[in-house]
Amino acid sequence: MRPGASTLIEEFSRSLAEGGPRLLIFQAPTGYGKTSATPALFRAARSAGVPRLIHSLPLRAVVAQAYEAFLRELHGEAIVGYQAHALGLGGKAPFLAPDLVVTTMDSLLLSLGRVSLGERGLGHYEVPRSSILTSAVVLDEAHLPYQGGDPAMVTALYMAVAALTGFGNPCVVESATLGLEPLDTLASASEGSCVVVEPVPPKAPRRALRRCRYVPVEDPGFFEAASSMTWRFEKGPESLGEVPRLVAGLVEQGLRVFVAVDRVADAAELYRGLEGSVGSAALIHGRMTPGDRASSLARLGRGVDVLVGTSAVEAGVDASFDALVTTVPRTPRGRIRVESLLQRMGRVCRYFECGEARVIFVGEGAGEAEEVFRNVDPRTPYGPRGYARLLDAYGPRGDEVLPRATRGYLLSSLFTKLLSHEAIRRIHEELCNVFRGRALVPVAPHPRDLGIAEDVGEVVRRGAAEELLANTIPVDTQELARNAGRWLELEEGGVKALFLRWSGYRGHPDELEVELGRVGMECLGSCRCVNELLARGLAALVLKQGAYTPGLGLL
Repeated sequence: MRPGASTLIEEFSRSLAEGGPRLLIFQAPTGYGKTSATPALFRAARSAGVPRLIHSLPLRAVVAQAYEAFLRELHGEAIVGYQAHALGLGGKAPFLAPDLVVTTMDSLLLSLGRVSLGERGLGHYEVPRSSILTSAVVLDEAHLPYQGGDPAMVTALYMAVAALTGFGNPCVVESATLGLEPLDTLASASEGSCVVVEPVPPKAPRRALRRCRYVPVEDPGFFEAASSMTWRFEKGPESLGEVPRLVAGLVEQGLRVFVAVDRVADAAELYRGLEGSVGSAALIHGRMTPGDRASSLARLGRGVDVLVGTSAVEAGVDASFDALVTTVPRTPRGRIRVESLLQRMGRVCRYFECGEARVIFVGEGAGEAEEVFRNVDPRTPYGPRGYARLLDAYGPRGDEVLPRATRGYLLSSLFTKLLSHEAIRRIHEELCNVFRGRALVPVAPHPRDLGIAEDVGEVVRRGAAEELLANTIPVDTQELARNAGRWLELEEGGVKALFLRWSGYRGHPDELEVELGRVGMECLGSCRCVNELLARGLAALVLKQGAYTPGLGLL
């Protein structure tokens, strides 16, 4: 275990023994081993009498990897479970009750906000809440709400930290790319009861944090290895159509390449363009079925020449490549999202296994990005080539990191106060979604796109809809409304939908049935309408045949 992670465990154990500080922030470069420190955090929590540890990640794509890793590490020592939409693994834990639970940030905050993920519409929300409030909580990859530019996500993260630390939960926030303003804001959520642990090069300057005790940990081994690498930044073609030829040329030179883009459609198009021109490739993005995503992760685990992906990769997928070909993401205010680019660069020479790391910026803004990153070491925060100055110059600041007042008040009430069912319902209506500004709706591929030679009605009539439900993909209402005519199976002005119906008392699983119904198109534009349908048993909207392409996803 690296010195920074060892110090984190020591500070965590001390806080458990002494009753504080309530918040620990672990700021460490990509590839340092933040996520792999969780089994040691779990053991420290258990030794102190804390019943469980919940580790949250922002995206489903990386939950499966972390779950499998923790399962191997703690085999025979603890019960390990996970909670994420439609992953299809053993060990699912919607009530967050096992000893160690890996979950998405969505699932964690929905459960904290009195939504029972295990029982639609039944209201047993205090079961998962009791699991959370008797746990140590790790919020991993905590930069993602800030770099996404969604004020609802920023507010939800802030209020969750405030609620958890207010209840006395040991809370660990982990990231490689939180700038000074997000760090200081999160510290204020814990009312200043916090410690920041940060691995640093020898003789690095101390950070000027206003609210937290700062614990710099010298790790000469890591930073000597980082400084032994040479980073080469280049401006590539402005047209994405030229990228497949560029990537094929890099592979011919013997390089493994990570191609990172911002849009799912671009990722799929580039992946198609690379088929046949490179030896092996994998595609990962957020609009793939669990089966297709698992297949891609399995290929990645065996080693591929090229990985094409979106932000689903940059948020913690443990893989290493020799070169990065990347578009230049921007914030809603037009700034280069340096956090996102640093995370993408964290998949290049992740274990310092190559002498030279190549980064090629493509598309609009490639020249500007090359200029910004020139003479920067993406694995070293401080020193003449440190990346911390980029985070402070280009990262979120001011009103972008502060919780929105009205939404924050509602979330604080939902997370912390004793409320009636009616008050909870009204708050949910006003929020639309606890973590996001929009509701997420599961969509199911047409059965013929899954290799079932039947229409959806025939599948439901013979009681075989489980395969459809096991392959659902969560899509937000804005995307659905924008693409409804292209994606959804329409019938008489409505969208075909699968509903779960409980025929017996209190919805016992053995009495669960699937029905085919219809949802009005106008409902897709109403968060209240969608949430009411989800509460009443909406399991998935049905995609039209051909909307989902096996191996490529929903495009």
